[in-house]
Amino acid sequence: MAADVNYAFNAKADPVTGTMQISLIKDGTPLGSVEIDSNKASSIAATLLGSARAAYDLSGKPPPRSDPSGVDLTATSCSGWNIGPGRTEKSVMLIFYFGDTVLGIEVPQTDARLFGQRLLTLGAEGSAQ
Repeated sequence: MAADVNYAFNAKADPVTGTMQISLIKDGTPLGSVEIDSNKASSIAATLLGSARAAYDLSGKPPPRSDPSGVDLTATSCSGWNIGPGRTEKSVMLIFYFGDTVLGIEVPQTDARLFGQRLLTLGAEGSAQ
């Protein structure tokens, strides 16, 4: 049986130059790095997330609508957010700002309504204890 291979990413920002160094790491050893303007980080994130979505869609698995308490997720904080029009009449765009880079996540209006209802319900319940 082959040994497990561990892949990871590392990113280091340079606020003076407005760039970031992104490295791909395999079993603790850097395979390569690239320097990009920090305002391009969202395009990399969107490309990776879009590829993950495409792979999932092609897998034939049902849509992931499970209980959020059972989901393994990676969390980060944004520096700002907004909601705007989607690319179609039947969608809206959730817009997240991360410094000088912006990531938009398009959501069908029906899902956006459900999202809004859940936010109102959560807000009415108060903060978690």
